[in-house]
Amino acid sequence: MIHKIYKRLLGSIELKAETDLKQYLKTNQALVNYKRPLILRYLNRFMYEQSIFTYLFLYASIIILILLNEFLLKTFLVKIKSYQYYDLININLLALKNFPSVQDILMVQITAMGLIFPIAVGLVTVITQKSNTSNTNSNIQIYYHESMAYKIGASCISLAIVLVLNLFILNFQLWEYTRIKILSSALPFLIPLINTWWLIINLIALWFFLKLSLSFVQPKRREEIRKDYTANVAIPYEKKSIYMYKHYQDIKKSIELGKSDLKIIFGELLKIGETEVRKKIKGEYTLKDVYQKPLVWVLKRWLKRTCFKASHNYELDDILKNSVSFPPLPNQYFSGEIEICNVTGDIKFTAMEKFLIKICFRFKRVKK
Repeated sequence: MIHKIYKRLLGSIELKAETDLKQYLKTNQALVNYKRPLILRYLNRFMYEQSIFTYLFLYASIIILILLNEFLLKTFLVKIKSYQYYDLININLLALKNFPSVQDILMVQITAMGLIFPIAVGLVTVITQKSNTSNTNSNIQIYYHESMAYKIGASCISLAIVLVLNLFILNFQLWEYTRIKILSSALPFLIPLINTWWLIINLIALWFFLKLSLSFVQPKRREEIRKDYTANVAIPYEKKSIYMYKHYQDIKKSIELGKSDLKIIFGELLKIGETEVRKKIKGEYTLKDVYQKPLVWVLKRWLKRTCFKASHNYELDDILKNSVSFPPLPNQYFSGEIEICNVTGDIKFTAMEKFLIKICFRFKRVKK
């Protein structure tokens, strides 16, 4: 929520494209008929592009927030006589008896992990042997995406790591050698609660994984899954790319300085001028978003410094005397060095403006 407010204030073209996409999906009846169940949409949102390190970071952040919250409660509320804080300790200890042990949760989680990977690898082998060469790669891609095999596997492994750490702490009684026991009485109650709910989410996701895996082997059901993938993934991705390109090209319309739009080029095929802003990267990246408002502010400053008043008649040489071009396009792939901004003419960007331009163009690593 905070991230969306932040992007809205900066004029994110990705956020504008997502708004247009939502409106398109609501009005397109053909796509509405293929809308996924609510629980499956929430599962995809919970496991959306999460890695093992992301899950562990979120888990550690929750524990830190619990400790911080309880520290504040003890500091400010324990002084109030009507607040019986230490009565919560007995309530938590009684509630712990109703939760499954760490060993039980770990056993169930390892069993679930043992089901995911053999089924995924075995089904991919079947698809490779029985599918046509032209459809093999697309079928494998659709299966991995729709079954959430990678996402569920990452979630299960992350929970298993957390449970092993919990066992290590309990067996060696590390609570006695740290101040965590003194700081928190709610933590021994909330950790099993979080672990149990996380396990339930993984088991629900595992049920969808098994259901889709068994259905994907059947040719008729596979075609239905392909249609569902097209309606919920392929078409929204293409439409979002189109909307992003439209808003990307509309940035220059926000600059009202005569016919200055002839001096600003977004996504040119040929290199024009000298590179003013570049970014070195390792791996493969794609342009995910552009912050419009800071970029427009920088371009208006540059155009004012040129002291250039456009006329109605343009020659190519006149246009190229003072111009700014931004070669990257949304969803374009880059590697090595990215040329973000090129300038022709004598008027260059200041160091602050270069810094803002580099911040406005948001690149994202491509997961292979």
